Amino acid sequence: MKYIPLLLASCVAVSANAATFNAQGKIINSKDAKNPGIVKFEKSLNTTKVNNSIKSNALAKVTPIGSVDHVSKVWAMFNTNTNKYHLNGYMRSQENYFSAIDNFEANDAPRNSYSKINYTHSQAQYPSKSGNCTVVSKSDNEKYYSERELTFDMLHLGHLKHLSNGAIVKKDCSWPESASTCGAGINMYNIVADNPITFSGNNCNTSNVAYNYKYGIQHYYSNSVLKGVSPNVTVTSINEGSARATGHYVTRPQNPYSNGQHIGNSITSTTTNVTLYNDEAAEQDNYIYHNRVIEFAPFSINGQKTGAGISLNAISVGASNDDFAVLLPSPTKPKFADKQGAEYTKPEIYVPAYTYNTENDYTRGIKHDGNTVDFMAVSDGWGASTIAAGMAADLLSKYPFYKWHPEVVKALMLTAYYPSNHVIRVNTDNIYQFNYNMLNNATVLTDKNVPLFDEMVRNNVSRYWYGNNGDFFNSDETYSFNETVEAGAQYNIAIAWLVSGRYANEVRHLSSNYQLRILNNQTGALIAQTTSSAGLATFRQKSITVPAGVTQLKIEIKRTRNTGDRVILGYNMHKVTP
Repeated sequence: MKYIPLLLASCVAVSANAATFNAQGKIINSKDAKNPGIVKFEKSLNTTKVNNSIKSNALAKVTPIGSVDHVSKVWAMFNTNTNKYHLNGYMRSQENYFSAIDNFEANDAPRNSYSKINYTHSQAQYPSKSGNCTVVSKSDNEKYYSERELTFDMLHLGHLKHLSNGAIVKKDCSWPESASTCGAGINMYNIVADNPITFSGNNCNTSNVAYNYKYGIQHYYSNSVLKGVSPNVTVTSINEGSARATGHYVTRPQNPYSNGQHIGNSITSTTTNVTLYNDEAAEQDNYIYHNRVIEFAPFSINGQKTGAGISLNAISVGASNDDFAVLLPSPTKPKFADKQGAEYTKPEIYVPAYTYNTENDYTRGIKHDGNTVDFMAVSDGWGASTIAAGMAADLLSKYPFYKWHPEVVKALMLTAYYPSNHVIRVNTDNIYQFNYNMLNNATVLTDKNVPLFDEMVRNNVSRYWYGNNGDFFNSDETYSFNETVEAGAQYNIAIAWLVSGRYANEVRHLSSNYQLRILNNQTGALIAQTTSSAGLATFRQKSITVPAGVTQLKIEIKRTRNTGDRVILGYNMHKVTP
């Protein structure tokens, strides 16, 4: 048995009804409007004509486009090690927590009043299928000698395939007490470009494919790998190709809470090679903002940024390359507008994408649409997104606390990684080979934004805050709380939040922004802090080593931009495994 160290790898016109507000939203005298930090706005945005002159540091109270006020205020906390729940400041039993929170979720006004923005586009239909589709043997330089087991081992997913006397045996899930329940009770919609292809021996059954074999292949293997990562998840496919043919973006499930649709995964995207935040991302963001479904999307496919992947509220996933030794460099960051040059950070996480279904698939490919040969595997950004979505399905089946909280899941995945000096070893035997002479020249690399599943389910304190604009934050726009920690230990801490997609698309800015500060609670000394409103990412993260003698941290979250939207804020603190 050999062991190889590898990487997981708006200006708004002022009308007669306009009022002047200060940073806290209180009406002031017009003569004071010359004071710094005071900006004139209408009480509601003009939804038909909005330009980009809102300054990023303005804290003017403007009702954001498409907002719904007067929701029920709720905040909660969950500790994965103790399995203890807190709701609105009180410790609750698991049964009591879910009884209360399910009632809250069922009556959430924004979700129940959600309506699709219904942007249209002029993207071309997918190319028509052509020629035959058959399984072929790959030449040596086309072989990628990786195997499903490797990807799953790297991500510390316990339910992987092993070879035993020529038979493939599936191990139990990553937690022994729920060997048959990985993904159970969790529903996912896969946004695809075509119907799945199927096979008869070495031939493809192509009658089901409407547009192009490539997209049918992607659909087939996405479904397949999801069943490997999350064996019991229920997957519903939404065909984006059909929506594209009518010039519309795909319609996601209406009333997803009532229909139990917990996770979305966009393995396809209407717009690619995207430079600016666009209608596709805005419609996706607005859906997540109102419905709070956890969505994953590939940041890029074939090196081109996708409209789905530049969504602010989705968890965008980057793919590691085929030898697992390094991460693909992040393409140029997307922007809100050329004249502003305002960039925001994507993707949030990386996941290894190349993984095969059987021990033979790495020697074979699928020849289709002329002479194109594709992997018999998941690969590229859509593969990474699929694996990440499967990991989230397993997380939700084990800890339902995370349902309907994409902001918390994002914070969790940003923090659930090993320290940088940890070597991830993948065991193999002689039936596996590796390109680039990896057996002799494997490079020990790790990266903090590759979430590992066993870290996602242990050593985490997760929190969320959901409410109206005036909830939680004081007059200084600051919210704080304490965390008990171990001196000398390493902790990864992150916040993430949801923003209005419609606001972002029409104003070309975030409707809210936050800064994270970590202090010694005993002395008030600053340990670490993130940037303030300069950054347009909808998350902030820090990794710290707790100073000697410190047993309590004070966590401060400061709202640095506030245009009146609801508070949908998540947090996770992960204690790093020694």
